[in-house]
Amino acid sequence: MELVNKPDYSYLTTSFTFDKMKLFFLSRHIGIPADEVVVDFPAPPSISVLQRITSHFPVTQRGMIFMNQVHSDEVINKVNKKPSFPTADAIITKERQLALCLKTADCVPIFLFDPKKEVIAAVHAGWRGTALKIVRKTIKKMQHFYKSEPEDVYTFIGPAIGSCCYKVGKDVIEHFNFLGRSKHDYITKFKGEKYTIDLKGINSLLAEQEGVLPEHIEISDLCTFCHSELFHSYRRDGEQAGRNVSFITLL
Repeated sequence: MELVNKPDYSYLTTSFTFDKMKLFFLSRHIGIPADEVVVDFPAPPSISVLQRITSHFPVTQRGMIFMNQVHSDEVINKVNKKPSFPTADAIITKERQLALCLKTADCVPIFLFDPKKEVIAAVHAGWRGTALKIVRKTIKKMQHFYKSEPEDVYTFIGPAIGSCCYKVGKDVIEHFNFLGRSKHDYITKFKGEKYTIDLKGINSLLAEQEGVLPEHIEISDLCTFCHSELFHSYRRDGEQAGRNVSFITLL
């Protein structure tokens, strides 16, 4: 992926070139500040956050669709341009001029694009969503609703906490027994009862298992925990963490 630095913000975008799709993983500078994160009362970002984003990118405030992300495997199909705030962790659409948006602070932001059927999807995958195989389920929904073929789907896995910094206990690792013999490729014993886990790598594997071609998968190597100058990180900053915003849109 390509990191683009502007005077007062940065963003990542795909190194692939598509005429009808754009996607952006935004830096913390135009994300959601910590004082606007209200966990108990989820809501779309404030007007000031939306204004900052729309002043720099080809989207409108009305067209930005966020989800009430709850670490589930719920996938919804957005079939109109009406403003909404659905409770789900993945969303699919063929509608143009809609931006499917994600909020993350270590979890994995994933975008899917089928250039043949002109369908896009946004997937929020923390460890729970990854263990629930939400990216596979989203690809299946693209097949169901729009007849997408997995080999036509491109998968973009954005900045998230890396295995360098993401340490979890046995209670988490037990949810990944489905990896079988490949489990040790993504999960490593650290110290005592702690393990490191590669969520980006597991999601890439899941996309491949669903039929996505390896050459159609692009993964950011940036770790949100390591790069405090670029990204919010809940593991690093706790309650003082804001949220990173990313989105995909059909032009």
